[in-house]
Amino acid sequence: MRSILLLSVPLLVCIACSDNKAPETHAAGNMPVSHSDPKHPTAMDQSNAKVDLEHVAAIRKAIVGDDKLSMSAENVTVLAKSGAVSLRGTVTSASQRARVEELALGVAATKSIDNQIQVEPK
Repeated sequence: MRSILLLSVPLLVCIACSDNKAPETHAAGNMPVSHSDPKHPTAMDQSNAKVDLEHVAAIRKAIVGDDKLSMSAENVTVLAKSGAVSLRGTVTSASQRARVEELALGVAATKSIDNQIQVEPK
C-alpha cells in the first residue's frame, strides 16, 4: 500500500504542474489567430457555398498563374464569403503584396478585399 502511495505522488505532481492552456493556432505566415475573431479569419471560417469556393479557386488560379510572384506570395491564404475576400500570409516585398491584391481584385466576384498580407524582406 505504501509503495502505491509513493508512486502516485510523482504522478500527481506532474499533473498539477502541467500547462492546461489551449494550444495557440497558427495560420499562414505563423501568425497566431483565434477562430472566433472575425478580423482574422482562418480556413475554418471559409464558406462552403459553391459560389464562394469557386471565387477562391479563381483567385488562387490567378495568383499561381503569375510567373512573377514568389513561392511565398503563391501560398498566401485566400478566403472568400459573399464577395468579401481576405488575404493572409507573408511575402518578401510590398510589390508582391500589391500584386496579390491586384490579382484578387481582378476576379469578377470580388467586391471587397481585406489585405492582411505581411511583408518580411529576406
